[in-house]
Amino acid sequence: MFSTSSITLLSADTGLGKTMVALGIAFAIALGRDFLHWRARRKARVLFLDGEMPTDLIKERSLTACGWFGVEGRG
Repeated sequence: MFSTSSITLLSADTGLGKTMVALGIAFAIALGRDFLHWRARRKARVLFLDGEMPTDLIKERSLTACGWFGVEGRG
């Protein structure tokens, strides 16, 4: 699904979990970990962009994703 040159856009109605799925995928890629039914082959760098969500909300959701993967987030 993703390669070293992938650019991905998720599109759906508001409130369906696009950000949370995208964060899960981004964390898994950055950590080299499996996510849902996708298998990771190695760690890779990830750039996560969200131009609409307020900073405090994306920070809160990122900390939630840290908990999913057992990594320490900076509050």
